[in-house]
Amino acid sequence: MRLFLREHLGIVMLFVLVVGGLLPLYQGVGGFNTTGGMTYFLCLSGFLLVATLTVRYFRRRRLYRWLGSPGRVLEELLGQESTDPLVNAFIQHGNASYQRYLGLLTEQQAATEQWRTHIVQWVHQMKTPLSVIRLLVQDGEGSRDPFPVLCELDRLQRQLDLVLSLARIERFENDLVTEQVHLSDLARGVMQQNQRLFLQSEVSVACTGEDIVVNTDRKWIGFVADQLIHNAVKFSEPGSSVEVRIGARPEGAQLSVIDTGCGIRPRDLPRVCDLYYTGSNGRAGSQSSGVGLYLVKQVLERLGHSLQITSAVDEGTTVTVRFGTSTAAVA
Repeated sequence: MRLFLREHLGIVMLFVLVVGGLLPLYQGVGGFNTTGGMTYFLCLSGFLLVATLTVRYFRRRRLYRWLGSPGRVLEELLGQESTDPLVNAFIQHGNASYQRYLGLLTEQQAATEQWRTHIVQWVHQMKTPLSVIRLLVQDGEGSRDPFPVLCELDRLQRQLDLVLSLARIERFENDLVTEQVHLSDLARGVMQQNQRLFLQSEVSVACTGEDIVVNTDRKWIGFVADQLIHNAVKFSEPGSSVEVRIGARPEGAQLSVIDTGCGIRPRDLPRVCDLYYTGSNGRAGSQSSGVGLYLVKQVLERLGHSLQITSAVDEGTTVTVRFGTSTAAVA
């Protein structure tokens, strides 16, 4: 009620001023011959004012009661209806705003849960190389032959880089520098960085094809190539080979990573780029985090490139990055 009175105080004051100003004026021109006529005018005007305010109050009383009661929640009001157009408009606007808020809250909760899941998986991935290093040091093997320790340190570094890339992808535009990149030089640089992985896995990797220049971000496309080569080696048998093939097609330049490993099951193929999806191969070997290909797809979409994956079980997998006609030139 207090809120209602404060809202309509201006109307009451205007009524008093108007009536107080009109009465002397009307009396001066002989409008009221008797005191009873003036009293009747005042009573009728007052009654009309009170009746108008009463109707307005009862049409909006739910809104006034809700606004005047501290601690009331918005849901109590949004589910109600009123005969007053203004109150209905307020409720509809509140409903729309509330639904937008719930949508944003749901997205934020999903993002938080996504990060929580990744941190749990990331910590699990970090535990394995740490355990191996600890055993090597305890057995004294690490001091005699540092190669196994260095391989495990590479695994740790890869996991650290992966979680950093997952964080940076949310602010991708702030970490983007487009330049001309020689794909053959890029591929060989990535292969050089992974020499210990190749030796440990007993898998040979070769780069073939043309020297093609593309307009892209060197760091991010290097990250993509590193992930694809690493996945190909990880799921290849010892003694097998992986080919990094660079070529130009009518639709543009492309970089393909071809392995002869275990392949991907048809049921897994549509989902291999989903976040945290490891598939049958990942669950069988406990080697996958379900993050690498997700980041690859996200990076390529932001760079304006595309990803194509073809695979056959027990025959191998070919993963191709397509750059488009506007981004490529033969060097």
